[in-house]
Amino acid sequence: MNKDVFNKLVDALMVVLTYATIVVFALVFLHNNYPRWEVFVESYFNVRLLRLSLLALGVLTAGGLLCLRFRMVLDWIKTDALRYGFLFFVVVFGISFKLHFVELIIFLYAAYAILFINQSLEKNKFYQAALKGTEHFLGLFLNVESRTPALAALFLFIFIPLLLIFKKIGFAERMAVYAYYFLVITVVLQIAQMKMGIEKKNPFLVLMGNIWRSVSEVNKRKKIFVEFREGAWYCFSKKPVLYFSVMLVLLASLYAAKFAWWKHIAKEAKSHPEYRSEISLLNKKSNYTLPSVAEQIIVPVRIKHPVSYPLLWRNSGKDKVEIGIQWLSESSSGDEDVVWVEEKHPLPKSLFATGLVDTKLILRRPAVPTGRSYLVRVGLVSHGEWWVSARGDSVLEFDVGVENVPFAKSLAHEAIIYNSMRKKVEAEWSLQLSSNDHSYRSKISVLKDDLYSHNRLSVSVKNTGSIPWPVHNQTPVRLGVVWVDKMEKDISGRFIHLAEAKFDLPDVVFPGESQTIDISFDLIEVPDADAILIGMVHEGKAWFYKRGDSVFKLMENANRYEVIQRQKAVVEKKSGKLRKRWKELFSLRPVKKEVSEAALYRSKIRLMDLTPKGTVVPNMGGLSLDLEITNLGEMPWKKAGLNPVNMGVLWFKKTAETQQASAAVLEERFPVPFDILQDTTFFMTSRIGVKIKSGKYEIWISPVTENGIWFFEKGDHPLKLYLEVE
Repeated sequence: MNKDVFNKLVDALMVVLTYATIVVFALVFLHNNYPRWEVFVESYFNVRLLRLSLLALGVLTAGGLLCLRFRMVLDWIKTDALRYGFLFFVVVFGISFKLHFVELIIFLYAAYAILFINQSLEKNKFYQAALKGTEHFLGLFLNVESRTPALAALFLFIFIPLLLIFKKIGFAERMAVYAYYFLVITVVLQIAQMKMGIEKKNPFLVLMGNIWRSVSEVNKRKKIFVEFREGAWYCFSKKPVLYFSVMLVLLASLYAAKFAWWKHIAKEAKSHPEYRSEISLLNKKSNYTLPSVAEQIIVPVRIKHPVSYPLLWRNSGKDKVEIGIQWLSESSSGDEDVVWVEEKHPLPKSLFATGLVDTKLILRRPAVPTGRSYLVRVGLVSHGEWWVSARGDSVLEFDVGVENVPFAKSLAHEAIIYNSMRKKVEAEWSLQLSSNDHSYRSKISVLKDDLYSHNRLSVSVKNTGSIPWPVHNQTPVRLGVVWVDKMEKDISGRFIHLAEAKFDLPDVVFPGESQTIDISFDLIEVPDADAILIGMVHEGKAWFYKRGDSVFKLMENANRYEVIQRQKAVVEKKSGKLRKRWKELFSLRPVKKEVSEAALYRSKIRLMDLTPKGTVVPNMGGLSLDLEITNLGEMPWKKAGLNPVNMGVLWFKKTAETQQASAAVLEERFPVPFDILQDTTFFMTSRIGVKIKSGKYEIWISPVTENGIWFFEKGDHPLKLYLEVE
């Protein structure tokens, strides 16, 4: 095989790969973004295999093009155009991710430094272009001339009609205001130039003229327009236009195939009944067992969308389609139409016509009696309606045996069954009650003595209607208290509810039965109310009295004064009893003993060794004393804080007759080791007389407070010693 034949085969292969890549990419893109294309693609292709094919074809096509055009691609990579493109990409990236202006400048500087590291500043075209652009910009806007703003205004006036065509009214109005500003500037500059005799060349017009002359010279020298015309003719007359036409034919054929297929599907759907589905068991098993030790079982099913309307089954949103599961009594019992449990599950994914999905239904242990078999029905539900009942669709049915639960769980399971059935029954009662106004009938009575009790009433209610009152469902019947304001000029007796209070009934009240309820509320919660009414209310539906029922009027304007006065008397009587009890409690309180000030300052100080009367003490080193001290006062001695207590020592000359601290020749203080409580004894050792002069002394040892109060000044007895210092 010669080289020319090989090159032609390679070119043909690249063309085929390119077309295949484009077609597969179009299929994947349309499948991911348009529902009808999704149905079409999934009907004829494996989507996962299609995506893998796109990846493989893309790699092969890109690799082949690089191999064939390696030298051209390599030369293009080395050009400044790619570098400038990367800088532009950095700008777009920064704006898209809302980078700070400083951060964007830093990123641009880093990209510029790396891309142009091998070029000097003078040879860098980007630098030269920026420098020239800056010069022209400054020349245009700093070299003031009246025609420059006029040209700006003219440009805006040309731009405004385009904005109006595209319905950008607000933007066009702003452009018109800006044009007006430029016109004002033009007029002011023109007047100033005429008055001052200034004549300037317009730099903008000069720049445009230079650009036009440059383009004309280049065109004359290199014949750019001629070459462009010839190149365009080459593109539209030879191989490129052929390749492009083939690609258009392929894509058009693909669209035509989809259009014809969808038209066939729509025509077929019109001939079939609406709301049809096909649900089947994957394992072909018709009997299942829910073991006693399990809380759920898994049943694999297949759900298929036949060609019928709606063509799209959504698994979410307002028009979603759900998988409904019903547990019915076994057929042999004769009550197969009784639905014990009903639940719904979402579809695993949205399905289109001819689509199908395999899923695993989770059947949880239902609130039904154990030890029996049940018929499980699986069908589709939309807008709260089962297709099987409302549309005539077929459903999947199979039997499930429910084994008895262990003995330890039997009571809890029966309680769950009872609560579930009670909610269902009461929900049905609530529906019947709301559909018949004549069922809203009751009789309410209150003991007369309770009318005058404070914030507490014992109310008897009787169901005089024909339907039981539910109390455990979402819309129960309750006892209500309402403060009302009668509408002025309304002879029909209508009221405005100012405030409401509602109370639960203990249990279901059947027709003819009565119940007594103790309620508590503030009678004067709304002082300006015209009346307080007590009546029954169907929660979320209506008050009984608005459907023709009687109501108990607890308080009206006619008896308001009497009721309030009686209640006031009751409260005053109760308050008087409490005041009497309070006085009794106060009289039983122990009286705090009055303590004199002198009793606070009492102590007992004892020397542990023999009294050193007449002891000779050296004038250096002092005398060490071991003391036993007891707090006999009515206050604790604080080591720190407010007015702490220290141990004080006063030295008097033996010849001194005075007993006042002011006559002492030396005063010493020693802190107590810790807080000393009342009747607490402690021991401390103190060295006294370290700085005393020679002579004979009488020493007084006594507690003293920080503010200078000596205990012996309050009548306490200090410890007295007699010493001689050499």
